[in-house]
Amino acid sequence: MAEPSPQRTCEESVVSQEPKKAPSPSWRRVAPRRACRRLPTWDLSLAPYFSRILRRQNENLSLSREAKSLLDTLLKELLEHILNEAAQLVREKQGVALSVLEIQSAVRRLLPRELGLSVDMQAINALLEHSSHS
Repeated sequence: MAEPSPQRTCEESVVSQEPKKAPSPSWRRVAPRRACRRLPTWDLSLAPYFSRILRRQNENLSLSREAKSLLDTLLKELLEHILNEAAQLVREKQGVALSVLEIQSAVRRLLPRELGLSVDMQAINALLEHSSHS
């Protein structure tokens, strides 16, 4: 009969083995990291413009800091919803680029009828005014 071979416990095998050195990174090629595609963040604050617009209507009115913050958040969320809806329209049409028509359609879908028409007319007037100054 063969004699039983001496078995080592886990602790003995760990102690008896020397730690292996990690290979130096100089011999291996490191793959470049790919850039993550992130949605743009809204770093821009529109709060300073609220006071200017309000002064055009009435010079005696002003907004508190909390009111400006609330309006800023509301406007950013509305713009984000319009952008998401317009992007969905582009995907449905299997298009490549976002155009004015998708943005107009998104505004008409998201806003109530009268408000959507008012925003549409304001946008057209702003574009016409901008193009006449250029």
